[in-house]
Amino acid sequence: MSSLECSLCHSVFHKPVIIPCGHTFDEICTQQYINYHRGTSASNEFACPLCRTLLDINIPLVLNQSVRTIIHSKSITEVYLIDIATMEQQQLVRSFLDRVSTKKINSSEGTQVIIQTANGLFPVQGGNKQSILKMPMIVRTDMKDTLRDAINMLQQMKQDANVNTCKLCILTRGNKIRVDKNMIDKNIINKCYIVHVSDKNLRLARQFANDIDCHFGHFNQTTLDAFIEHFIFYF
Repeated sequence: MSSLECSLCHSVFHKPVIIPCGHTFDEICTQQYINYHRGTSASNEFACPLCRTLLDINIPLVLNQSVRTIIHSKSITEVYLIDIATMEQQQLVRSFLDRVSTKKINSSEGTQVIIQTANGLFPVQGGNKQSILKMPMIVRTDMKDTLRDAINMLQQMKQDANVNTCKLCILTRGNKIRVDKNMIDKNIINKCYIVHVSDKNLRLARQFANDIDCHFGHFNQTTLDAFIEHFIFYF
């Protein structure tokens, strides 16, 4: 795990806070951890998740300025590959990309979002909603080649000293895809997420995620809002 990742959620720090024992975690994770112990512990103490030092449950959460400075001095690159087929999936993916990319970019100075479209790789700057909504969607029948191209691009970015984290998200319709697990190089891609759109072929999509050993998610029209919040927190 990178020294710039929270050991509770295993994601790059968003708002790192330091606790009295000297360990740093993301603010949301720390607050949830403390709240859990506040509701289950008979004492006013909780144990640090790493060193198990007992700490006052009412401690203030102090921003770790040093870690935050390092994070924002390096960019986070997120690449989204699209493999969809129906109009329903297109509408869901447009809504997903619009809201996720806007929140991601606006919440972090160093986030770059790249989306695979019919016109190639589409970089999103500043949460440009109009551009995202107008961009053409694409059905990728050659996902294996597309994935290889994306990984090659991330590998080149990773060689740049200013790039800290590379993430990959595949929005899929769940068709059977064969991808070599070794393609997902953990030294290049810090986190990989397979997200299945709508309900058809859900089992195949889940198997795809298992085959390449990465995170899996699923949303439809009813669960879109809740899933976006979940995705932003964990990806």
